[in-house]
Amino acid sequence: MLKPGMRVQIKRKYKHPAVVEIDRFDSRGFWIGFKIVNGRLDRNWLRLFKSKDVTAVMTECGLRCIFQEVL
Repeated sequence: MLKPGMRVQIKRKYKHPAVVEIDRFDSRGFWIGFKIVNGRLDRNWLRLFKSKDVTAVMTECGLRCIFQEVL
């Protein structure tokens, strides 16, 4: 379900969720993405996350919550 170029919201431990754009899949099993800051892609904010950390997917209408079974 996840693929490069998608914008997703991920949960982070003890912090607010972050919206990232997926860049690529790592050989260790992590997705690599860059944080969206003020609507723009910021390549200084690298995020590593697993599929289980994704809570929502960005659509034309905004963020939409998803079930983990879908991923």
